[in-house]
Amino acid sequence: MPGLKRLALEAAHGQSKVGTWGHRFALPDGRVGGYGCMNSPGIPLTISMVLARKAGVKDADLDLAINRSVRFLRWYVDKGAIPYGDHAPWPGHEDNGKCSMAAVLFDLLGDREAASFFAKMSTAAYDERERGHTGNFFNILWAMPGVSRCGPLASAAYWREQSWYYDLARGWDGRFRYQGSPAGEEEHGKYSDWDNTGTYLLAYALPLKGLYLTGKQPSSVQPLKQPEVDDVIAAGLGYFSTKENDRFRYSERSEQDLLDGLSSWSPSVRKRSASELKNRKGEFESGLLKRMVSGDRYTRYGAAEALGQLGGKADATVSVNTLIEAMESDDLVLRILAAEALKNLGAPARAAVPVMLERLAKTDRKNDPRGMEQRFLCFSLFDRRGLIGRSLDGIDRKLLLRAVRVGLQNEDGRARGSLGSVYRNLTYDEIKPLLPAVHQAIVEPAPSGIMFANGIRLSGVELLARHRIREGMPLCIQVMEIQKWGKKDRITKCLKTLETYGAAAKTVLPELRQLEKDLRSHSEARMLGPVTSQVQTLIKKIDNATGTVELRSISDP
Repeated sequence: MPGLKRLALEAAHGQSKVGTWGHRFALPDGRVGGYGCMNSPGIPLTISMVLARKAGVKDADLDLAINRSVRFLRWYVDKGAIPYGDHAPWPGHEDNGKCSMAAVLFDLLGDREAASFFAKMSTAAYDERERGHTGNFFNILWAMPGVSRCGPLASAAYWREQSWYYDLARGWDGRFRYQGSPAGEEEHGKYSDWDNTGTYLLAYALPLKGLYLTGKQPSSVQPLKQPEVDDVIAAGLGYFSTKENDRFRYSERSEQDLLDGLSSWSPSVRKRSASELKNRKGEFESGLLKRMVSGDRYTRYGAAEALGQLGGKADATVSVNTLIEAMESDDLVLRILAAEALKNLGAPARAAVPVMLERLAKTDRKNDPRGMEQRFLCFSLFDRRGLIGRSLDGIDRKLLLRAVRVGLQNEDGRARGSLGSVYRNLTYDEIKPLLPAVHQAIVEPAPSGIMFANGIRLSGVELLARHRIREGMPLCIQVMEIQKWGKKDRITKCLKTLETYGAAAKTVLPELRQLEKDLRSHSEARMLGPVTSQVQTLIKKIDNATGTVELRSISDP
């Protein structure tokens, strides 16, 4: 028990502040290192903590870690498969076993709604099992434990679709070979020497119900009846994922089948049906508008996605007005899908921008504690393809700045990064009231989306340099973070930004000289050689600079 408690608490204390794990445990500041969250180890870590608690480990830190992880993962219910990290839902039914893992996790917790959704996603993923990041080892490992939560009829139906794969993996000596991804995702052979014997035997051991992973605890999921099984299996038809998508068969479906697919329980079927409808010549808008006011939420979700796909085929005014009404719905999922649809409609949807900015400026910690609506609104508004990502003409500045302040505090680094377009499109006088929030977004990195978190920080120091704001110079040094992932690109850009201050940068010459020493003694000094030379050149340039540069301050009235 002491050893079990130690391991469980190590996992709990290694969790990030948003409930995730990365390539290693979280850094002391509560953020994951490397390039961010990885759900493939995160979900099994959570399962292990739940099992430790069942075995008798009692600790408040353990409960907190489980609850954080569950909050993070549960958001994907009804939205799509759990992705690689803290990203948008994966569009397929499965992403290398993570839905199957989640089915087991939520079943152990007795969460019927979440367990049912992920178990159905797992069962519908029979033609998506052969692929996966670094190969399909985890996809096969977790497949049957996840599928089994749907009950015996669903397990049998899935097995009829997949048993051939298991038969081909069986060796004459009783071992099971790793067969690999048909699209070659083993990353140059680095992940090709798996021993799959235990992986496959875990599936064959399901009838024994000897482990919690294989059903020792009665499932919280109601066993699917035959009509439900048929529906779940049908959801997986017509899509076999390869790099070329040459097995995509939605093109063979009738228009009515595609319209019916918009009402599917499966986010993948809804998305794939909407995507195929845009290739058809029929008039679908009136039918989609009726579906937008349906009493069935899945139908509304599918209709919103399809309206966004129609683009120029639809009456933009009517579609935009309908989607604006959806932005006022109590349904968070519908609001997010409506915002994405509006972005896809392009310029005609700019009429929706005031409503979208109003939504972005609001926070709802009770129902949306991680600000997921704000995250996706940032993408829909400010990304390169966003509604106002390239131009802020005609946009109310007061409302814009209110919304941007909220966006700059979002947990997701990529969402914050999209706001860099605002920095580029405002004059100094317009952006001046926002400078304290810009400063804070540089000093305090986003707690998640680490791979993209540098974007808004680098945009911020560039903004400060462009307007000759003195606080930007020490921030250039601070943002470099030479011990963290992505340092080379960060250092290069910060040095270029610092150079624009000219002679005014003499105040940070001591820090630059220390930086040069630190780079020379760095464990990756050879790789960092070019930026060390860049530092040397910049020191000489600043040292020899003359003239006076008039600087501003964030605190200037």
